[in-house]
Amino acid sequence: DESLKSPVVNVNKELIVPIKSMKELLNPPSDLIKLVQVDRASILYTLSCRFHKDLIYTSIGPILVAINPFKWTIGVYGKDVMASFQNGVRNLSDDPHVFAIAQDAY
Repeated sequence: DESLKSPVVNVNKELIVPIKSMKELLNPPSDLIKLVQVDRASILYTLSCRFHKDLIYTSIGPILVAINPFKWTIGVYGKDVMASFQNGVRNLSDDPHVFAIAQDAY
């Protein structure tokens, strides 16, 4: 039956990027500086994976990238979260957050 066949997709060979790190695909880093392979595909994949896990913040060294989830994300701005950055338990590279930026500025 023709309706059951998958459509054929033509891809420009110049846009195909080889995968250099399977570990990175399974567990994208919170800081894009830690990427083994830095290219558009790796950056977008990492941001997308983190977004779908409700991890709306990603860092690029001292820079914070925030992706608006268009929904309320529970537990992101609690007093316990703020205290963990104030006490130095969490930091920007390991746990990107706007509170980390505030603590670094302080």
